[in-house]
Amino acid sequence: MAHEIDPHHLVLMMHAKYGSRRRDGAPGRPDTKDQILEHGIGHDPDTNIQTKRILDAFSSLAVHKPKTQVVAFALQSDSAKKEIHLTIAENKNVPVGLDTYVKEIWEGLRKLSESYASSRPEGSDEDGRLLEAARRVPVGLPLEVEIYRTISQHTVAKQLKRVEARIVPLMKFMYEVFAYRGDTFPQDFDQNLYTFTDEEWEFIFRAGMAVRDEAAIVLTAGDHFGCERLAEEVNLSRERPEYASVEHPAEYPFPLWRTIEKLISQSGYLDNLFEFATSPHLSPALQSSLIVSMVPNQTCPAKLPGSREACESILIAEDLGDPADRREVAGKLAEYDTKTCPIHCECKLVQHFKTRQGNQVDVIPLFNYLAVSKLSGGACRIWLEAVNELGEQQFYTRGSHGAWYWPWGMPTAVYSF
Repeated sequence: MAHEIDPHHLVLMMHAKYGSRRRDGAPGRPDTKDQILEHGIGHDPDTNIQTKRILDAFSSLAVHKPKTQVVAFALQSDSAKKEIHLTIAENKNVPVGLDTYVKEIWEGLRKLSESYASSRPEGSDEDGRLLEAARRVPVGLPLEVEIYRTISQHTVAKQLKRVEARIVPLMKFMYEVFAYRGDTFPQDFDQNLYTFTDEEWEFIFRAGMAVRDEAAIVLTAGDHFGCERLAEEVNLSRERPEYASVEHPAEYPFPLWRTIEKLISQSGYLDNLFEFATSPHLSPALQSSLIVSMVPNQTCPAKLPGSREACESILIAEDLGDPADRREVAGKLAEYDTKTCPIHCECKLVQHFKTRQGNQVDVIPLFNYLAVSKLSGGACRIWLEAVNELGEQQFYTRGSHGAWYWPWGMPTAVYSF
């Protein structure tokens, strides 16, 4: 290369070419069994796997905006002082009150853990029977309902958006299923579920958990292919499904498995937290003090080419893209002007821990799994892989979908690692 190209130019070029489509072949759900997850809530490998699930639950349940919000969590455990440190970052500013919300959930889980511990039979738990017995104790129900209410109130906007995006296509698909089988579609199926009072939260909680359990059976039916088989069976002779919409024109056959999975995902994360509280092996962590800190918003200026000719000259100089498409791509690039780009939350967390903060937290062991509420984009994945090659501390997320998002800011401290 004749000169060093600005990383922002590369990211913008990929975004202009591919948009947010998944293009680079990165696995959406990578196999993480070879990752060494160190310094979690416990040092036992199984315990560290549980730590990963707990962090994922916190990062997902921290999101409250219907779209564009991405949250990342990092964990440090100080066993000597019995302190758990959670560090939170977002693509933009961390909203006011998020630390209070996280602490409220933690306190609820601590109380739930204590209630189960006081009711847990004495003796060995090698075969897991005591854990199952503890989960059957009804003493924890009021606390579970309270945690459920706290989370539901925080995430209501996100959940409503998720339901609205899928409920109409799902109901039309269900009409197709009933018509195909010669049955009558049940009445009042679409009643408004958002008018329940506070006194009815226990009913909502029980109903939600029951739906989650039933849906889990559907998702695993037919060796996990039952949903796809039903969708293909119903639409076998149809050129265009009745449930197709402008928002989902290409979803044929209907993505039943994915729809159900998304609609019950929050219940799954909530269940992970309840398992955390009921686990005899993990419950000591809830007796630790929780300290929550937030990474300030960080941005990076990106000086863009600004004209079609300048963009095209970069594409030619770097031999990027198909020569036949370069002028068209250069035209798209020229539409973007110099701007300030946000540093994405997982990169922001890594930069935060790679640059010493000058306090006692620097020496506390860091769990090397970063819980991000969404899969990482292509630029973040490549940046994290490069960072892992430069230093001893390795960082992992749950995976990347390979999409190229813009704006994306290059972490400013990368060269000082």
